[in-house]
Amino acid sequence: MTGEDMFVISDDLEVADNLYVGGNSGADDDYIYFDAAAEYIRYDEVTNNRFDVSGWLQAENLSTSATWIACNYDGPDGDCAIDFYEDGVWWSEQLRWDDSSDAFNFTDALNVAESILVANGDGNTPNAWSHFGTGTKDRADIADGNDVYISDDLEIDGQGWAASGFGTGDYAENMVVRGTVEY
Repeated sequence: MTGEDMFVISDDLEVADNLYVGGNSGADDDYIYFDAAAEYIRYDEVTNNRFDVSGWLQAENLSTSATWIACNYDGPDGDCAIDFYEDGVWWSEQLRWDDSSDAFNFTDALNVAESILVANGDGNTPNAWSHFGTGTKDRADIADGNDVYISDDLEIDGQGWAASGFGTGDYAENMVVRGTVEY
């Protein structure tokens, strides 16, 4: 068979050895279609050398040696999630990209063992301290993972505690206290 010819099997097909798709062709995309071509698995040999799946891909175990994993890789812009099985539900916990708010959302607590960089350039700056904002710290004693640098305002809607007293030299601008300061 050649060209647009089709070979139709109306029952099961069992292959005892190898099955080749596009075995006699050069570099092209090859498809396996399901449900009257509504879904497919495609090997994209022309542009990306990868497998594409038209719908959901569910795997019992999945590992990769790739340097990246893409979600919604070919657009358009949209939400995307990695789901984790918890409490009897496969999607109970999520790491989700919310495209409408341009933010990552977590359905549970996020524990970070190292420093946190927020709005700090490209995020590759190897600071040992947690950094919020795009400013530059002035104090040499902000230097390890227990320290926090905030480039602008800090508002505490409760109580703030310090392990030692406050000194006037510790503030670049004003400190406003409504209530009492105890130390």
